Amino acid sequence: MKFSAVRKTQPIELEVQPGVELKFELREMSGLEGGDYKNVLKTKIRTKADGSAEVLDFKGLYSDLLCRCMYDQEGKLVSKDTIDGWPESTQQALFEAAQEVNGLNKEADPKKD
Repeated sequence: MKFSAVRKTQPIELEVQPGVELKFELREMSGLEGGDYKNVLKTKIRTKADGSAEVLDFKGLYSDLLCRCMYDQEGKLVSKDTIDGWPESTQQALFEAAQEVNGLNKEADPKKD
C-alpha cells in the first residue's frame, strides 16, 4: 500500500462584490484539526437509534468547517464571521467542496471508495 502525507488543496474563485473576484484555497486539515472539527460537529448532529442523522443545530454548520480549511490570498484562514456573512448557497457549495478536500463525504466502508 502507498499513502501520501501531502495535503490536498482546491483553488476557489469567489465573487465578493459584483465584478470583484478574490482567490481562495481550500486545504485539507491535519488530523488534529479534523478531530477538533468533528468534536464541534458532534454537538450539532446526533445519530439516532436507526443509524440516521438528526441535525440539532444548523447555526454555523457550514462555517464551522470552512473556517478551519479555507485560506485567503495571503495564506490566512478566513474568519467564521466573514463566512457567516456570505449567502447560504455560497456557503453550501463551499462546504461541499471542503468536505471533498477533507474526505468527509466518503462512505464509511473503504471498499466503496
